[in-house]
Amino acid sequence: MEQIKKDSLETQRSLDAFNPKNFGFLECGNGWVKEFPGLGEVIFSPVGWQHVNQMAFRKVGIEASELLERSKSFGIIFPEDKESFNTLEFLSLLQGEVWQMGALDIVPPNVLSIVGKTGGSIIVAYNPELGFSPQGWLGFVFGFGSNKNVLVSHMLGVRPELRGKADIGFYLKLLQGYEALKNGYTKMNWTFDPARGLNAYLNLEKLRGKIRKFVINMYGELNSGLYGRVPTDRVIVEWDLTDPNVHQRIQEVAIGTYRKKTREEYEGITASVTASNLQEVLGSPYLLFEISGDIDQLTQTEEGRREAVDFRREIREVFSTLLDCERVGDLPEGAYPHVLKTTFTQGGYEITGFVSSVNEQEQRRNNYYLFQKKVNNYLI
Repeated sequence: MEQIKKDSLETQRSLDAFNPKNFGFLECGNGWVKEFPGLGEVIFSPVGWQHVNQMAFRKVGIEASELLERSKSFGIIFPEDKESFNTLEFLSLLQGEVWQMGALDIVPPNVLSIVGKTGGSIIVAYNPELGFSPQGWLGFVFGFGSNKNVLVSHMLGVRPELRGKADIGFYLKLLQGYEALKNGYTKMNWTFDPARGLNAYLNLEKLRGKIRKFVINMYGELNSGLYGRVPTDRVIVEWDLTDPNVHQRIQEVAIGTYRKKTREEYEGITASVTASNLQEVLGSPYLLFEISGDIDQLTQTEEGRREAVDFRREIREVFSTLLDCERVGDLPEGAYPHVLKTTFTQGGYEITGFVSSVNEQEQRRNNYYLFQKKVNNYLI
């Protein structure tokens, strides 16, 4: 009984910490509205199966036509005589738009319609005058419920010109956390490409998530113009919605008092780790691993693409050694799924932070993952 009371109090404190009203949101219909500098009012709305009955846009106008043409080039094709598209169809098109991937890799409308039935949620952000449409959309996030008290967040997308600038992604995650707590979840997790510093900064610093696990080629080779045809090595972010440190961090970020970590703070207490010195620095209490400032810019040239492939190999070697790691075992010959196994190795570190800065041109540089050593499965 005492444990039940404790859990109930902890959940209530967490709901209070994530309450949208704490972050400047006002209730608006079934959703929320918040003022953003340079954008004005932005509406954040839950979306469910019922939105298959609401039209998002018609096949008219330049933006709608260009979106459909780009989608067609990725292999997302609708019948030629289809003139209007509902909210969930538009959300599937946006996945292709953000990640430049085709029909095999997006979550289709019929699956999106059951997200709520799993205990998960879908939240979209848009301009109230233009609606959730090709002209008005600003961002979206969705995730699935599970039976392990964990909401599995699957995709977070933000309009390209707003990425890293307006905090739309940050607030989508906060609202997703709030909805998860209301549905009985106390934890969330999701994956991301460790080569992407902008994502790492949001997940580790602004949201104060942690990373314990690295999975090799988790999704196979995506047909994505954003990621390229490379193995999908991913880290798994764990976000404890009941952690007071998380509550403090999201409040600091929201009111502007959070101070970024700098490389200089770690001088003398950390070692820089690379694939070549990995064995020499193992055992150090803290390790810093540097990543490229902008992996997308790097891949604009042939030389840069070769450099990016080498860089991903280094990430794989370092992360699979330092973190808990899951990978496919020896591949059997023939298509016999029942004999395929995965292997798991335990690492001695967790990723607990990310050091990042930008130059005068607002280009990201000096990106480092902060690894912290575990002792008896606890951080030192």
